[in-house]
Amino acid sequence: MNTTRYAVFTRQRPGDDLVMVGSVNAPSDRLARINAREMYDEEDWAKMLIVDESELIDVQALEEPTAADTEVVSG
Repeated sequence: MNTTRYAVFTRQRPGDDLVMVGSVNAPSDRLARINAREMYDEEDWAKMLIVDESELIDVQALEEPTAADTEVVSG
């Protein structure tokens, strides 16, 4: 069975920054949600989010922006 690694982010109180608290491995989003809740329930989080780690974008690895990337569209 193939599994995916999910990053787990939490927010202590509404308005706080999201903080990555760890990760879980699971074969589906549904099971990842369950695993995250079970593993990281030590706090009464205002928010807990998971994201497939393959969807994270490494900002520092990006090339310099091109003119098309920085074009401003006027309304």
